Parts: sequence; structure tokens; C-alpha cells
Amino acid sequence: MLSCGCDWEGHSGQRTRTARKASKCGECGCDINPGDDYEFHTYFGEDYIANHKTCLKCDDLAHSMMALGFCWTYGKLLEMHREYLEVYNPPKLSA
Repeated sequence: MLSCGCDWEGHSGQRTRTARKASKCGECGCDINPGDDYEFHTYFGEDYIANHKTCLKCDDLAHSMMALGFCWTYGKLLEMHREYLEVYNPPKLSA
């Protein structure tokens, strides 16, 4: 899965929104409460359009993984990150 796992044909946009009602992150399942900022993705295939909400922590992780050259199927970011840690065993960083 660490290679491109994209199962969508197009990505028409991503933007930061502020939640008006409670929902869940499509990656980690955490609560997105009214007033919280989140990333809203719209993507499409041949016969569908779908939306995906991502909390800001998962969005940061997604951008970090993309910077390393990986992508994922929406909803499987944490699984892909665990696989990355197992396969590449990156050094631990300390502050």
C-alpha cells in the first residue's frame, strides 16, 4: 500500500472549513465539533462525486506522507502510516 493507493480518478479541491455541526474525521474518527477547523476534500470518479472531512492533525500527517512521496486511499491514512513505520523504521526524533 505504500506505493500509490489512489482509487479515485480526480481531486477537484481541498479547503479549510469551520464546522457548523458535529461530524467525524474520515481518517481517525475523532470528533469534529462546531467551531473546529477541518479540511474538506471533494473527489470524483466516472460515476460519483464524494466528500471527505479530515481533522487538522490527520491533514498534517497526510501532507507529511505526501512530502515523502506516498499517497493513500481516503480512510486508510493511519493504516498507511503504520505500514510506513514498519517498513522503513525511520529514526526517532527528539526535541
